[in-house]
Amino acid sequence: MSFAYWNPRILDARQLLNAQTGELLPVTVTALGDETVAVQGRQQVAQRHRIVGPGLQIDLWYAGERWVALEAPAAGGRRLRYELM
Repeated sequence: MSFAYWNPRILDARQLLNAQTGELLPVTVTALGDETVAVQGRQQVAQRHRIVGPGLQIDLWYAGERWVALEAPAAGGRRLRYELM
């Protein structure tokens, strides 16, 4: 499976395909519990999960089967965040 964050099946992955290099990366997915996040201007409960692998840490939020947010460390100590608007 590739890094298709919008597909909740990613949460079952043990390896993910880096589409840029063709490399399969071993990953661990951990459920971090429920959190309230803004989804399309409204607060909604979503389940947070963390994907960790060599050189990566990505947090994903799903409201049921629907992907609603992603956050990952970025260069310079910044954070990259995507949210469903």
